[in-house]
Amino acid sequence: TAVEDAFKCILQTLTDAQDCIQNKWDDFKRKRAALEQKMNEHNLSVNGHNRVSLCVGGQIFDTTEETLLKEPETFFWAMLRSGQWQPDEQDGKYFIDRSPQKFSIILDYLRDGEVRVDVDKLTAGEKWMLQSELDFYQIPFPAVLRWEANQSVLDVLGSGVRAVTTASLGDNAVKLTLEVRRGNHCYHTHFHHHRLGR
Repeated sequence: TAVEDAFKCILQTLTDAQDCIQNKWDDFKRKRAALEQKMNEHNLSVNGHNRVSLCVGGQIFDTTEETLLKEPETFFWAMLRSGQWQPDEQDGKYFIDRSPQKFSIILDYLRDGEVRVDVDKLTAGEKWMLQSELDFYQIPFPAVLRWEANQSVLDVLGSGVRAVTTASLGDNAVKLTLEVRRGNHCYHTHFHHHRLGR
């Protein structure tokens, strides 16, 4: 009869709805289990290594020794392994007087091996400034930040730079001399770059 057909239709609809709800519930449980496993793995990773708190230019960064020591012979190797640097006695943080904006990019690079910035949108000056921060921390330049060997250093430094002279002082040191002319004024700047040992 029509009533029986309608009842069967309603019953089938309810059965289909129940199956759909069960499938979604099973999918939710799988995703929750995967998330819990990922969180446990992360907690084990963090707890298995000494946490380090840095104050860079007034901004706090929390990370691990594993991350900071990922690249050998860097500023962080000297800071954490030489015994010559100690964190602040009151707050337990290492203070570094550098740009926090650029440090966040560098820290992400140490964590993931990726430069999380659109390099194509960086001006030559911005790229140079980022490279100078990498140089300060003694971290090798990522490939995406290296300019071609035949690219003029003057183009990278921007307008106003009239001469650049480099002279090697040995295996672990390089001297860089810049001559900058602005109008009738001439400025000379000298940089000495030393590689840190292990």
